[in-house]
Amino acid sequence: MNTEEVAKKVVELVRKQSWHEALEPYDDNIVSVEAGTMDGSSPETRGIKGVRDKVDWWLDNMQVHSFAAHGPFVAHGLALFVRTVRKG
Repeated sequence: MNTEEVAKKVVELVRKQSWHEALEPYDDNIVSVEAGTMDGSSPETRGIKGVRDKVDWWLDNMQVHSFAAHGPFVAHGLALFVRTVRKG
């Protein structure tokens, strides 16, 4: 699969809120970057375990009333961006 095909699959799974399945195509050296953090810590999470742990924390601590996923946005066939928005 090329980057665009992987991106489409990931967005499809994110839209279904299949969070752990959406991580399966990623390499063990994944880097997840948030726009910012509330506590001033690094916005980067490195490694598949760290990203899975972040997903688990989110699922355990947040109540989502509405959700939308936009994308995928593929940059020069090298990077994948998915924009998620909580509503309400």
